[in-house]
Amino acid sequence: MYRFLTLSEAVFWLKEDEIVGLPTETVYGLAGRAESVIAVEKIYTAKKRSLSNPLIVHYSSVELALKNGIFCEQGKELVTQIWPGPLTVIVPKSSNSKVVSQAHCGLPSIALRVPHHPVMHTLLVQVGPLAAPSANPSGNLSPTTAEHVHLGFSGKIPVLDAGPCTIGVESTIIDLRQVPFSIVRPGYWTLERLEARFPKITFQEASSLDITTPGSLLKHYAPKKSLFLNITPPFEATMGIIGFGPGYQNIPKRQFVQLSETQNMEEVARNIFSALHYLDHRSPCASIGVVPIPEYGIGKAVNDRLAKAALKIHV
Repeated sequence: MYRFLTLSEAVFWLKEDEIVGLPTETVYGLAGRAESVIAVEKIYTAKKRSLSNPLIVHYSSVELALKNGIFCEQGKELVTQIWPGPLTVIVPKSSNSKVVSQAHCGLPSIALRVPHHPVMHTLLVQVGPLAAPSANPSGNLSPTTAEHVHLGFSGKIPVLDAGPCTIGVESTIIDLRQVPFSIVRPGYWTLERLEARFPKITFQEASSLDITTPGSLLKHYAPKKSLFLNITPPFEATMGIIGFGPGYQNIPKRQFVQLSETQNMEEVARNIFSALHYLDHRSPCASIGVVPIPEYGIGKAVNDRLAKAALKIHV
């Protein structure tokens, strides 16, 4: 069994410029002090992440985040109403910010977030801003439990266990540098939610990604087993099945994971990475198949992650 860190141990290691797996409401993050070159470089090395792929910097409060970026008035209105929460924004970096350039790849922009998780908040208050991409080797499945982090790094990264993540997919990323604001990574804050909450602000789905967007690899979130999307019965006997809604009585128990029998999309998002982890590591199945998942609500974010993980889409 792996040993998990206590809160005080996590604070100690972070202050020593070490990196630690930490919980957020979205997924577990691989965190290090954002104002330390040593810590940030350890994140890139541990993840085997491209040095041109910037990190998200997390703050304990809206006020601190606002001081480290340059926000237009509409951008301030947006973040002050949503933060703390599952939203990351890209803004020009403030000249007063002490975040090291390695964390944002020397770019004039920076990706900021104020997470809504009591444990992460406590750590941010005690340690200061943390750079924290998802706590997995680059391109692999994102972790939504502390055990996923240990499995991904073969127990080499210390982890603070605070239970499963409540949202289950990474934060929405919005580029605030020009109007209309661009949603460059879907998440909990969908276009529909944003338009309903902020009718005076204009948003659009980004048509393309660039290096200013953290986690924008085309191939990403991938299990080791082949993943197929939009599968329908009859299912292959050796395939593990990720289901949505009622049915599926004839599939062997060890080859099946239900995302939400009641078709609750937030439950789907909360369970998708755990389902992939289970079938990839603990099931005897030879491959993994996912039945069609609706695109509405947070389903758009789920399908975004699945599309980046799949080798082939069944039609």
